[in-house]
Amino acid sequence: MVKGKRNKRSVRFIHADAYATFHLADFIYELMRGSIALDFDCREAKPGSDGLQDHGTKFRITPTMICRPYLKKERL
Repeated sequence: MVKGKRNKRSVRFIHADAYATFHLADFIYELMRGSIALDFDCREAKPGSDGLQDHGTKFRITPTMICRPYLKKERL
């Protein structure tokens, strides 16, 4: 996550957060807890058809919770 201030001509960056070492068990815990939402997007291939077209599975998480599934966190 990057935080900065903008004026008319430029942006001054205040800080950036860096995350490393993704931890699957913490990710699953946060999914079960409800802080990460699973968004499964599937629609009809063509209107009236029997087939489905997958538009992708996504995970939604708020910017304040993004650090939870990572073991290493650093503010730059």
